[in-house]
Amino acid sequence: MKVADTGHIIIEPDVMGGEAHIASLRIAVSDVAIWVNYHHLSPGEIAERFQLSLGDVYAALAYYHNHKDEIDQNIAETDRQAAEMAERFPHGWPDGGSNDVVDGFNLPGMSSDITIMDR
Repeated sequence: MKVADTGHIIIEPDVMGGEAHIASLRIAVSDVAIWVNYHHLSPGEIAERFQLSLGDVYAALAYYHNHKDEIDQNIAETDRQAAEMAERFPHGWPDGGSNDVVDGFNLPGMSSDITIMDR
């Protein structure tokens, strides 16, 4: 298994789709970047709200700034996909969203043997 470890931030291919995250937690570096850049939270507020050390938060921010273009592109793509899904399914997921493929959208981490089509 390939693991990148900067002390606080790890990348595990089988965890969170290989996204960089705070070690031992499922808080992605991109989440911390969003909280700072879009929600205007300070590192101290993030640490307090999510019971993190300031070291965790600053390590996530350091990783973000070292990989800013890639992470910003991933954030933008996720936003685009979310907007497209919201437009296609304005009343929520068909059948409660329990299936892994919804009208051509593969949901990460799921098998792809079921497809729900618009009714």
